[in-house]
Amino acid sequence: MKKVAKVLGVVAVAVCMCLSLAACGKVEGKYVGSKTLDERYTVTMTIELKKGDECEMTMTISAEGEEGESETAKGTYKVEGDTITITIDGNSQTFDYKKGKSITYKEGGETLELKK
Repeated sequence: MKKVAKVLGVVAVAVCMCLSLAACGKVEGKYVGSKTLDERYTVTMTIELKKGDECEMTMTISAEGEEGESETAKGTYKVEGDTITITIDGNSQTFDYKKGKSITYKEGGETLELKK
């Protein structure tokens, strides 16, 4: 009887570990968001998180419907709980992070949510 209880205990722990890993969500992927400012400018930001700790960030600013100019930079990232820190050229920026679903960028009073 003790042996059966021990085996069931080990199986229960293994199942809990698998479920908690599945609930974490996959970090890698592309997160995209845009926001219109002053009714004239639209800012679109894309952050692509790659395996390991590499990332690529692209920002496009369009004015009044015209095709905007884009700038892309490569860097690294680190996830710690509900935050993600992205470092490009030695400069770090911390964002809010929701378990593989979204990244929220805050600058002054503006907020831009990027969704996967």
